[in-house]
Amino acid sequence: MKTFKEFLSEGKDFDLEKFESDCAFALEQLEGQFLFHGSKSWPDDWDTRSWKPRSAPRNTPEAIHLAVNEFLEKKFHVPARNWMFASGDKSEAIVYSGNRGSVEVIYPIGKFQWLCCTDVRDLTGLWQRLVDKGFDLDDGKEELLSVLEHSNWKFNRDLIGCVESHCEIMFKCDRYYSFNYDGETFKHEIRVAAQQL
Repeated sequence: MKTFKEFLSEGKDFDLEKFESDCAFALEQLEGQFLFHGSKSWPDDWDTRSWKPRSAPRNTPEAIHLAVNEFLEKKFHVPARNWMFASGDKSEAIVYSGNRGSVEVIYPIGKFQWLCCTDVRDLTGLWQRLVDKGFDLDDGKEELLSVLEHSNWKFNRDLIGCVESHCEIMFKCDRYYSFNYDGETFKHEIRVAAQQL
């Protein structure tokens, strides 16, 4: 007997040509590399989803989140800490999925924006190192912002360099394809297509 979820997914065949058309910009930017996203709810195989901003920081104090967003708005005119996060490092995405064993591979549909600091692998990790050194909130915030001010940023350029840096990549789009890394469609269609690029 089929589960309700299996019943709903019947007839939802993956169309590789439509995917390649929908994601032509992302495929061109990624040059065969992958954007991994850690999530607590990934699809069994694949899905298209609406992008939505993050409602709050997950592991960073709100004061730091707000200060970094203010910094990014001044520097790039975008509140990118509210965007969705990805990484070129699958193991990093597994951590953000709660170590539950799988991750999503993301392909934005159409044009999209991204921002990456290739000197800071993970902002929360940087903040934690400052706390471990004894910085309080105010001094730690100033030190963190100083590090960010003197770091290498890539805004809507060199996505492959962002992916290869294994640093967090913040991105914004309207919709995206989400593939279960362990799913059949990713294993048998997306990986094969990526290798041909």
